[in-house]
Amino acid sequence: MTESSQAEENTSKMFEQEFKKFLGTEFKEYKGRDAVNKLLREKQGYVSDSFHREDIGEIALIWGDENAGLAHIVKRRSQEKIDTKEFLSDIPDVIENGVIAKGRSGRFEILYKNKMAVIAPEIYGNKLKFLLTAFKTRKNES
Repeated sequence: MTESSQAEENTSKMFEQEFKKFLGTEFKEYKGRDAVNKLLREKQGYVSDSFHREDIGEIALIWGDENAGLAHIVKRRSQEKIDTKEFLSDIPDVIENGVIAKGRSGRFEILYKNKMAVIAPEIYGNKLKFLLTAFKTRKNES
C-alpha cells in the first residue's frame, strides 16, 4: 500500500468515526411522531427510517447538534420564544403532507401550513437523507 493510499484510508476511517459519533445510538422501530418523541427523551441518537415519501424515499431523524437535527431545531426555536414541543409535534405532518421543492445544495424544502422542513441529502459524505432543520415560514402552501 502506498503512502497516499494509506493516508486516504486513514482519512476515510476518521470521517466514518466522526459520522458514527455524530449520529450516536440508532433507535429502531420508531416512526413519525414516535421517533420525534424518542429523540426528545434521549437527547441523542437517530432513527434511520423515521419518515417515508414516495418522491424522495426514506428520511432519517437525528438528534444532531447545534448545527443540524432536532437539537438545532430545539435551540433555534427556543431562542425565538417558540413552544418547541408544540412546534416539533407538527414536524411529521409537514414532512408527510407538505409540498416539496428543491432547495439550495440539493436539499429538499417541504412546505406545509406556514412551516418548512429542510431535508439534507447527505452528511459527512454519507448518503443519508435527514431532517436538517425546520422553521415557520411566511409562505402558505398546503
